[in-house]
Amino acid sequence: MIRFSSILSFAFLIIISSCQFSKGVKKDLMTGLSASYNGFTLDDIYLTTEEGQRLKDNSIALGSNIKVVATGVDNFEVKDGKVFPGCTIILTDKNKKELLNIPDAFADLKNGATEIAARSLQAKLSTGKPMVAGETYHLYVRFFDKLNNKNEIVADVDLLMKAGLNSATNSGEENTGSDVKENKNTSPDTSETSAEKWVISSSGLKGATGTLTVDLPADATWNVYILTTEDKGLVNTYNTASHTLLPRKYNIHLTKLPVNGVPVQKGMNTRLKAGVLNVVTTGQWGIWDESQTKNYSTYYSPTKLGLPVGKYAISISGQFQTVEIKDGEVTEF
Repeated sequence: MIRFSSILSFAFLIIISSCQFSKGVKKDLMTGLSASYNGFTLDDIYLTTEEGQRLKDNSIALGSNIKVVATGVDNFEVKDGKVFPGCTIILTDKNKKELLNIPDAFADLKNGATEIAARSLQAKLSTGKPMVAGETYHLYVRFFDKLNNKNEIVADVDLLMKAGLNSATNSGEENTGSDVKENKNTSPDTSETSAEKWVISSSGLKGATGTLTVDLPADATWNVYILTTEDKGLVNTYNTASHTLLPRKYNIHLTKLPVNGVPVQKGMNTRLKAGVLNVVTTGQWGIWDESQTKNYSTYYSPTKLGLPVGKYAISISGQFQTVEIKDGEVTEF
């Protein structure tokens, strides 16, 4: 994730009654996004591309995806070790006509989230019809605490649409979530194709290349090893969210777990479906395939790993237990 100097934003913070309550405002001087927060703590809030690159202005290519990202969110009410974030999203045109109104985009997050996972909240907008290039639209996002509705972060930003990816893209569709998002799109996005292990969507990039990305929380650890389909190693990186590649199929090892035949297409983004395995046990443990015949890796301490979606066997003291990694979710073990 690209971070900018604090000179690009300003903050006003009041601390009342130690660190259990905070109130303030923040503004991103590059995009014009402004936010107020009450009850919650908030380190930063900003606009990014689908791949997590921080935007430098509020000009958005029609057909592209953007996110409102809030980091350092804390002071949730806790129930049974979980917190319960909510998210209201409203998109209006210049005449204040609502194009989209979702009272709670996290409605499907019924089992809550861990405090660590909820420290980063994201609201995603897929732009398209009835939005048109050359017009300005207003995006309103409110993150809130379902157990204490006074805790909130309210963000507003004007979006100037410019000619972009696909004039036939469907209406602006919102998909929001925290790092353990369980919510689903309210309707399918026709600019996006999905396979069991990856999702392909327009990237907005020009030129002959495409991108391969993973969307994982900053407090997780992961490794991306990119190989040809003949298993010739090309790139090996750690905690890197995006890679620019020539169009073709690749074999990808995400934290040593293989995902083979992953397509990268010109002008498109291929996002590997991934989640987090949070192991809190001490001592030696290992990750195996579901059949318990192949050992991918062995660890000797608690850790939080970014892994591709799928079912795996975790070994501890000669015993195995199957876990399932789901896209955008944290699996506790």
